[in-house]
Amino acid sequence: MNTLAKTFLLLALCAAPGLARAQCACSSPTEGGTINYTIQLPVNNFSTNVIKVPKFNPEDGHVTCVNVDYNFTLLSSIYVRNKESIPKSYRFMYNVNPSLTIGGASHSDTYIKYYPSMLTNVNLAAYGDSADSQLFGPDTMALDQHSVFSQAINPSFFMGTDSAEMVFEFSGGVNSILGGVNYEQVVSTESWGEFRVSVSWCPNTLLNEDLKDFSAQKTVGGIKLNWSNTSENAQNQYIIQISKDGNTFVDVAILDAVPGNGLNDQYEYLIEGVQWSQVYIRIKMTNPNAKTVYSAIKVIQSVAPKHSTVQVSPNPAKEQISLSFTEPLNGQYKAELIGLSGQIVYQQALRFAGQSNYLLKIPKLANGLYYLRISNVNQSETFVTKVYISN
Repeated sequence: MNTLAKTFLLLALCAAPGLARAQCACSSPTEGGTINYTIQLPVNNFSTNVIKVPKFNPEDGHVTCVNVDYNFTLLSSIYVRNKESIPKSYRFMYNVNPSLTIGGASHSDTYIKYYPSMLTNVNLAAYGDSADSQLFGPDTMALDQHSVFSQAINPSFFMGTDSAEMVFEFSGGVNSILGGVNYEQVVSTESWGEFRVSVSWCPNTLLNEDLKDFSAQKTVGGIKLNWSNTSENAQNQYIIQISKDGNTFVDVAILDAVPGNGLNDQYEYLIEGVQWSQVYIRIKMTNPNAKTVYSAIKVIQSVAPKHSTVQVSPNPAKEQISLSFTEPLNGQYKAELIGLSGQIVYQQALRFAGQSNYLLKIPKLANGLYYLRISNVNQSETFVTKVYISN
């Protein structure tokens, strides 16, 4: 009986004129869509960061798969202190293990560095002496490291009306491979990065097979839509809908059907004034039988923000540093010079108004290697590079 019921349902759907269930594949859903999210993790010194991504509303469809990849940077400083009553020679191994957890599945990486090096030791005086400790770093453990979440993600974790939480965290510590275990350690790590989430979905609703050749293209003045209907009815109505995130759609226009000869009637519409970096577009069609059907979703990349990088010159520098960015900057920024001990030795407020070059004057500093960090006021964009000062 169950077999007959299933067979009947399948035949009934196939027999319905002009309607079919979406055939959705994970990588390229033909009738559904893919929603892309990009989340910036600002510079911070927390060992755990929670990254929230909007869930997909079950009323609009169901998630078929989720893909996640990300870039991150880790900058660590390590303080060690001899607790022995006699001088000791140590060699340390520091390991840091960043991981990303999504709905119970985790992906992790491991980075290792030896101090002072794999083949040399550091001599620390007896406990209580001014030379009983040593600070290493800050050292870049991972620089804009690209990682792909390799574990299977349960699509249902991204369905709902609230937010899905991804947890980015790191663990690890300092281990002595020479000199014993009677030492004190303090590790400080800064992290930042960018996380990209791609959610593929299928609609729950029936899709219109008569609505053909739906296309969306950027053109002068807006986004031009074209479509046709192979079985037009004078009572049909087309509602143009757009969305920022592919989840919540708003109506921008309502068009009545204009039947011609009933064969492949052509339509065109221009969406104007949309300044979003990414626009999701679909057509909602109502017909005389009070049924609502949808087109596939088209995604248009508008003026997407570009990621800038910075170059410094001269390097070594003396009294000033010329900053050259690959993209123009706007707004308030802050420049910081950080010594190898982790201490900020100089900072200056910067203001950009569409320029890509800046001359940073610096005071006289001790010769040596420094980190130059430039970040905007909300820390959503950060540049880090190394500068050698030579007076």
